[in-house]
Amino acid sequence: MLVGFTTNNGGALSIQYDFSVKFQLAPSLTIGGTTVYTNTDPGFDAILADGGGFFVLNNNTQVSVQLISFDPGASVKVRSTVLDTLNEAAVLGTYTTAAPDGLHHHPTWTLSLPNGVFGDYDLVFRLTTTSGSFTASQSYAVVLTNVTPAPTATPTSTGTPTATVSPTPTPSTSATPLAGCRVPVVAVKSSLRIGNKSNDAKDTLQWKLAKGPITTKAEFGDPLGTTRYAFCVYDATGALSASAEIPAGGLCATKPCWKAAKTSFTYADKELTPDGMHQLQLKAGLKAGKTSVTLKGKGSNLDLPPMPLPAALLPLTAQLQGSNGICFATVLGVTSHNTESKLDAKD
Repeated sequence: MLVGFTTNNGGALSIQYDFSVKFQLAPSLTIGGTTVYTNTDPGFDAILADGGGFFVLNNNTQVSVQLISFDPGASVKVRSTVLDTLNEAAVLGTYTTAAPDGLHHHPTWTLSLPNGVFGDYDLVFRLTTTSGSFTASQSYAVVLTNVTPAPTATPTSTGTPTATVSPTPTPSTSATPLAGCRVPVVAVKSSLRIGNKSNDAKDTLQWKLAKGPITTKAEFGDPLGTTRYAFCVYDATGALSASAEIPAGGLCATKPCWKAAKTSFTYADKELTPDGMHQLQLKAGLKAGKTSVTLKGKGSNLDLPPMPLPAALLPLTAQLQGSNGICFATVLGVTSHNTESKLDAKD
């Protein structure tokens, strides 16, 4: 969704986008009787050139998203703020001529619905700004849906149509630890480090699975296109205590978020959207002990477990779950630090 002004050096904020297209959400988490559906597309960005009655924002224009109305169960997370209350707002970003990607952000469009409930849900928002000579945008109505797209008929050579059904994406976050995940072949090499600062912008998270089992690059799926990942931390009771999504494909600023090398895939997002993930490297190994997974996150978008962790909630299980069915896990029970501000755990 491209953001600009209706007139040069003035007017109202405006968005270029086809709002007749529904926002298709996929299941990402099930807790008890509720299923959470999410998608981080479409995102916001500023236009970079005037054209078609649409004008570039002025330097230092701060833009916020304000929730106008919504159906029960619908919400949107902008940066680290979940908008689920009427007239609630969150800062989207600030456009500057020096950093024109200051508005680039992929919010998390969300539906929280009873298990087995499907339908279309409305959410209405507008853009506001603190820039004195400019005004808020009109209200934009979007439709969030968890309904699988209807089959489309594809003619065969005999003239008999066959139905091609769009598959329902596999949830990439499980409410409880997945069974059958790939684990290290050698212990005491994997780790989880969390820094929980009073200033959330300085929070950090690092997880490493080292000495992993034989894994081919193909088994990681296609993260440049369709395979998304989720990082999950579970306590000793099996309860989910922290999670983060790493979307498939997409652009981070002006570059592809994912890159492929001969034996690896690497994700990098300096904007830390949607859940604070900064880097993820998936490195294949054709010999036992050569596979590794390294993940780093930081900033206020991180979802961190309560700290310090009571001894009864240890060990922790950390898993990286792929929407293609692959899963990596470490069980981390040895802690050298377990305080309000720092956790350092190893397998």
